Amino acid sequence: QISGVYFVECDENSSPLVIDNNYKNIEHITIQPKPGKLVVFPGYTYHSVSKNTSLKRTSIAFNFYISYNDLTKEQVEERKKLCRGTDV
Repeated sequence: QISGVYFVECDENSSPLVIDNNYKNIEHITIQPKPGKLVVFPGYTYHSVSKNTSLKRTSIAFNFYISYNDLTKEQVEERKKLCRGTDV
């Protein structure tokens, strides 16, 4: 699963997107919204936004799945490893 957020409109007081990250011992990544910014990340990572206090904040959040119907079992496992950030 792939998740993402597209920021349509926001101001400097908009709450940031926070993505937990266990890669390279970084606890989390904070992404400040900006109009036109697209953020895509693995859907299995925990992500959140704190209560928004700005007057303007419009975003589109989405999840999508990649179908593995035409792949061999080995190809599916290889792609899963890539999504988890482990060596193939």
